[in-house]
Amino acid sequence: LAVATDAHGQTRQPIVMKGRGGEWEYALYIYDSLAAGFSLWQCGGSGHSEPSGGAVPKDEWHFVAGTYKLKGDTKVYVDGKLVVTDSSRRGKACNGTRPIMIAHREDGQFLNAVIDEVSMWSRELSEEEIKQLMKGPLMVAVNPSGLLTTCWGRLKSER
Repeated sequence: LAVATDAHGQTRQPIVMKGRGGEWEYALYIYDSLAAGFSLWQCGGSGHSEPSGGAVPKDEWHFVAGTYKLKGDTKVYVDGKLVVTDSSRRGKACNGTRPIMIAHREDGQFLNAVIDEVSMWSRELSEEEIKQLMKGPLMVAVNPSGLLTTCWGRLKSER
């Protein structure tokens, strides 16, 4: 995720999150201290893991990522560098039915920033993969060359 924050004023601002009160699942945050954080909850809303660290200064572009593995650690990356790891709480994070939300939560918290790209993966990415995402286009499972949306986009841009 590439993000440029421009103001704060909440305890933390959600970049990407899923869940709601009593059903929190996960969230990638920017805290008032301008640290990046990644929160995971067990079903019922109890805290699971909430590491935060690194610096995401205002009015600058930064690449922020969070990873989690069931029997591994919760990690936060800023600009491709691992800034904090939490191994104190391991276990299954909640997997509820709420939609994924970008730049806000159902309880009114919002992100006051500009977002360039958001991607989510069903597995933990390595530090090298995170660096690759930061430096170039998103990795895709399918080559978009020759597909309808790619052709349509090219045709529209030529007109």
